[in-house]
Amino acid sequence: MSTVSITMAESGKPYQLTVSARTHTINLDAPLTVPGVKTGGGDTAMTPHELFLAAPAGCIAMTVWMYAMDRQWPLEKINISVEEDKIDDPDGEKDAKGVINKIPHIKIKITPIGKLTDEQKKRLETVAASCPVYKLLTGKKVVAKEFVFEDGTKPAEAETKT
Repeated sequence: MSTVSITMAESGKPYQLTVSARTHTINLDAPLTVPGVKTGGGDTAMTPHELFLAAPAGCIAMTVWMYAMDRQWPLEKINISVEEDKIDDPDGEKDAKGVINKIPHIKIKITPIGKLTDEQKKRLETVAASCPVYKLLTGKKVVAKEFVFEDGTKPAEAETKT
């Protein structure tokens, strides 16, 4: 099991967060301007969205690198870029106005660099898909969210308490 926690950064500035996992921390922030929001962030760190997109890239790079190094293959470097845009829902689902919904389209471009054989290249492509974060992103999952106030009540409980 993996656990990550997020707290407001000590700076007290809006949207600046500290993410902790094991003994490590990173910061998150919002851009200077955020569409639909009066106050933007400080743009001092990646956004949560950017971190989300970085996770499969980092995992794929580590997985491919470890595999190649264990076999002493001539992989010199690996570059990965992740882009996300919106596309029409291929299932044709429409919103209340009859317009086809837009869904996220995530494109991961993996560029291994080195004098690899065709067989090694093909194997690394397969290995990239075995990265745990990629499998988490693309595989079947259940996501559960629990909202709890600091007094221990939950929204349904908070509404009924007098």
